[in-house]
Amino acid sequence: MLVALLLSAGARAQDSVAAGNGESYWGPILPVADSLTTTSTTRGMPLWEATLVWPFRVITFPIVVVGTGIAAGVEVLDESKIIPWIAERLRPRPGPLGVHADFTAGGLTGLGAAITGEYTGLFGPTNRGRLAGGTSTTGHRRVNAGVSFQAGARGRLEFAAGYRMRPNARYFGLGPGTSPDDESFYRQESAWGGGSYTHTFGLVEATGEIFWSSVGTRGPPDEDDPPLPEQFAGSIPTGFGEYSTGVSVGLGLAHVELDRSGRATRGGARRARVWHFSNRDESDLDFWTFRLEAEQLVPLWYRYHTLALRGVVAWIDITTTDAVPFQRLMTNRTPDALRGFDSFRWRDRGIVILSAEYRWPIWANKNAEAIGLDFYLLGDVGQVFRNADDIGGSNLTTSIGAGVRLGNVAGLLARLELAWSEEGVQLRLQSDHMFQFFKRSLYHGREPSAHR
Repeated sequence: MLVALLLSAGARAQDSVAAGNGESYWGPILPVADSLTTTSTTRGMPLWEATLVWPFRVITFPIVVVGTGIAAGVEVLDESKIIPWIAERLRPRPGPLGVHADFTAGGLTGLGAAITGEYTGLFGPTNRGRLAGGTSTTGHRRVNAGVSFQAGARGRLEFAAGYRMRPNARYFGLGPGTSPDDESFYRQESAWGGGSYTHTFGLVEATGEIFWSSVGTRGPPDEDDPPLPEQFAGSIPTGFGEYSTGVSVGLGLAHVELDRSGRATRGGARRARVWHFSNRDESDLDFWTFRLEAEQLVPLWYRYHTLALRGVVAWIDITTTDAVPFQRLMTNRTPDALRGFDSFRWRDRGIVILSAEYRWPIWANKNAEAIGLDFYLLGDVGQVFRNADDIGGSNLTTSIGAGVRLGNVAGLLARLELAWSEEGVQLRLQSDHMFQFFKRSLYHGREPSAHR
């Protein structure tokens, strides 16, 4: 009886709509007409399209499941007011003094944290002062300070100094053919100070800098085994047990269209740099360092789906007979990371890296421009080299993996990455950019021992 009444009411409603007699919140319902109705149909998938789409869906299904799970978990945190509470404490504060925290987990540093304070309005409305310090569970220590002054309408003058201690730096030997079984440890201590001047011509920046640096090495703490002198007893690298001290003068030219947004989807940057290093100790060491890097963010077919591309090549040209101390050679560490390998895994006079990330949003707080999560697939190809003839073939290394980025229009807040290579899996949690690293300078704490 009830079913019959419902069916009868439905039929009368259909007749009413067809006749145009129905009423709604927005007014009378018009009669059915071709201009007012549409029929939804499912488009058939051609065979050629199916052969591409379905394998892609199968391969990416686990990634989609993981991303959906992460998004659901974040949604729960958001509804429980945990994320709004964190966002309130991470957002920029009004006033001249800003303080923010950075952190790392994994790699050489273990679990680490750093605090940075920046004061705006130092002897002028656009001048800044900066003081930062950090520590970690493995004994890493760093501190740096800097001041930045406006110099005319388009210029900026900066002075900075810093110190860093790595008690468990790694050494595997020199060149792209070293074995992971030769892992050894040493202690590295760096100090630097200098200044730079940058002049802006629209999107183009020209920078000149001069700085003093000293990098010393010695044996590691007892718990880090084996120590370098024991593992490489017959071939101690040049510079071990000594301080390499000298002055570098550099020039750089950059074309930058990137911003510091944690969820940037377009823009690019190109940079060329050259430095000349002169030793200030007993040796007669003299060398040039050259660096080229380029980066591009490419928006894809869906909004906030982005392909991030980055390439870098750097090399050292020696002008004297003395060898470059191993602590000043090129090595794989941020931002020149090969993410499936340990930091400092490779070392030589040159390095070349190509990196890519495919990013897409999995969660946003209120809107796409607010704090949100992006999932991404990553890939790195690269190597160190002594001569250009060494590049390619079996010397190239490959890393693949995935990660999650937390960021907003103010900047990147954190990234969690899991990367795989033939030497195993690396898990890292960091709060700094690997892409969009172009605005780093001496003022921001860049360590210039191996120029980046």
